[in-house]
Amino acid sequence: MSEELKPCPCCEGLNIDKFESHHRHTVYCIKCDLGITRNTEAEAVEAWNYRRAEDALKARIAELETKLALEQIKGLDLCMCMLRSKVEKQVEDT
Repeated sequence: MSEELKPCPCCEGLNIDKFESHHRHTVYCIKCDLGITRNTEAEAVEAWNYRRAEDALKARIAELETKLALEQIKGLDLCMCMLRSKVEKQVEDT
């Protein structure tokens, strides 16, 4: 498995290792010895990389970016309407 491992959630250490023992897979931090053990390597890596707060923040950022983009589009639509009205008024005046 070649999925990149995130830094240690406890000490932010970057020296993370994986091993298998008795059909159990462990991902652990060499610096502080924090480890997560699961039945498969994929499950251990997924558990190690899972950051509840980080994932929630990323989802909220994506939601706000979408909302901002929609507001910008609405703003452009409003500008276009105002410009169109101005042009129509000028055409009427001529």
